[in-house]
Amino acid sequence: MSGETEANVSGWTTDTLHRWTIDQMAAHALLDDQRFESLEATIKVAVNSAKEAVDKAEKASEKRLDGLNELRGAMTDQSATYITRETVSAMTSALSARLDLIKERQDRMEGRGSGLQQGWGYIVGAVGLALGLVSLFNILHK
Repeated sequence: MSGETEANVSGWTTDTLHRWTIDQMAAHALLDDQRFESLEATIKVAVNSAKEAVDKAEKASEKRLDGLNELRGAMTDQSATYITRETVSAMTSALSARLDLIKERQDRMEGRGSGLQQGWGYIVGAVGLALGLVSLFNILHK
């Protein structure tokens, strides 16, 4: 006897309940497997997308660093052609010494020029004085 009353027969037995529970568990297991596969596929897509993004970022960073290295190399090459502070200082000192020599020569030449001009002035004055004396002598002796 199953313990059921005649008026309300459900047809459930322990065997049918056992079978129904196993079927329900199998259905849930199937749903769980489908959800897991779906989730696994979604995670794979997300991981692949993340890997691609990282690869692109690494390539962009590498290009940027290559550009910076080229710029650094160009700056190094350019700075190699710059004149050093010591060289400029030496050149300035040499030019200053030459300028001092030129000033001294110019001063000497101006001194000679003014001396010659004074000498010509004395000569012209002496000739004028001599002519004046000769003229005065001629006037007085007449």
